Amino acid sequence: IRDIAREALCGMGLNEIQTYSFVSPSGVDKIRIDEDSWERAFVKIINPLGEENSVMRTVLTPNMLEVLARNYSRNIDKVEAFEIGNTFMDNPISLDHLPDEDYALCIGMYGKGENFFTLKGVIVELLKVLGIKEPVFVAESEYGVYHPGRCARILVEASPEMKAAGEEFEELGIMGEIHPDVAENFEAPAKSCFFEISVDPLIDASKSSRTYKQLPKFPGIMRDLAFTVASDVPVGDMLRTISSSGGKYLKDVELFDVYQNEKLGDNIKSVAVSLEFRAEDRTLADADIKDGIEGIISKLDKTYSAKLRQ
Repeated sequence: IRDIAREALCGMGLNEIQTYSFVSPSGVDKIRIDEDSWERAFVKIINPLGEENSVMRTVLTPNMLEVLARNYSRNIDKVEAFEIGNTFMDNPISLDHLPDEDYALCIGMYGKGENFFTLKGVIVELLKVLGIKEPVFVAESEYGVYHPGRCARILVEASPEMKAAGEEFEELGIMGEIHPDVAENFEAPAKSCFFEISVDPLIDASKSSRTYKQLPKFPGIMRDLAFTVASDVPVGDMLRTISSSGGKYLKDVELFDVYQNEKLGDNIKSVAVSLEFRAEDRTLADADIKDGIEGIISKLDKTYSAKLRQ
């Protein structure tokens, strides 16, 4: 999985970096980690050369921030980097008195054209390569590392065990734009975007098997719809509602436009999607997809008060 992730990220233009496992405990202070958080369960070095390398790292984000800050200070306009490295956590109840050692993946980027959505695209493509389909991004505002308005938790389909317990999704990781205070603490560029996750959840969620089927013989029907909706309605929720209410012939839903302006009204946005309808055994007619389109319009209206734009 680590090798597949490396190839995928390098293929998307990111550079792999490697940083030291010996770090300063102040790193987690600078990224605003809570005092009682597991990220502070350090393995302490018995004979450190100094405070700056006196513990083993529990997370990779402080190291990545230092790398981005160093490049930024040298007038490097754009950085897209990732690291897959070991992390260490003290485990006082371990029978062999050894720490827990894990692998983590961290992505960091800044520069022109690099933003929350650029990073989201990288993550979606990485998960796709690993066989993890249709991740769900849920807004998060309480995690101190990231900007409260530009942060999301990443959910994927729950494991069979969790489904048996009634859970539909499980959390894979968290991503977002670094909090302005965190960027200032490291003298890193504002609006740097980050993602970090333990590799074990990636391994558990990945699916290496591939299923192949014949290419479609019959052409599909494409329809574009645009809706006006309150600006605080998550577009991801709307897309999932469209997929579940479009009928048996709906094969694909693609978002192609979101915008706001004064003509739409205060706190109103326009969301435009492209729909593909297709049948395996024949060419569809307009009458075949009428119920599906009407079902989408009705469901979005009832669920989000979304109105079809003419």
